Amino acid sequence: MTIGYLIPADERRTNEQAKQANRRAPDFDGVEIRRLRTQGETVREIAAMAGLSVKTVRSRQLEP
Repeated sequence: MTIGYLIPADERRTNEQAKQANRRAPDFDGVEIRRLRTQGETVREIAAMAGLSVKTVRSRQLEP
């Protein structure tokens, strides 16, 4: 038995809902995060502004 059977059908997310819930914050790419960091913002402050986790902000600042 999988976990899917334990969740009532009306509470399961559809594939489209899951994609929307897992979408990226478009305004906060690696370039924007690095720009904010050079202005003195901390990773925690950027994460709070973007609505992202600190771990996500750290990984995105390494993106090209």
